[in-house]
Amino acid sequence: QQQFELLAASACLQSAPIHDDGAPPYLNQAVLIATALPPTELKQRLRAIEASLGRVRPAPRPGLCPIDIDLVAELGPPLTVWDPKSWNSSYGRSVIRDLMEFAKCNNIEGFVQPPIDTV
Repeated sequence: QQQFELLAASACLQSAPIHDDGAPPYLNQAVLIATALPPTELKQRLRAIEASLGRVRPAPRPGLCPIDIDLVAELGPPLTVWDPKSWNSSYGRSVIRDLMEFAKCNNIEGFVQPPIDTV
């Protein structure tokens, strides 16, 4: 909220770590922001936010980090998925779907129905 116009935030969803059984559960949340930044510049800004919150690259312990901000998709038009792994993941699907429903209900400019696979 300090760096971008926050349009919406999903609920938080707790999920088990995928690759590290000794890691604590993760909290997943998706946000919808308004920005004119191109994806490469936006990703740099997101990495700076991660660093300010204690993220170190490479991680001292693989699979464990205090914060991970992914640039998943741009509403467009057209809809552009930047991170298919997060877009189609079980941990990301419900929080992303929350935001897509918000965009649809609030007539966010450029919104198109996303192709999120259902389980």
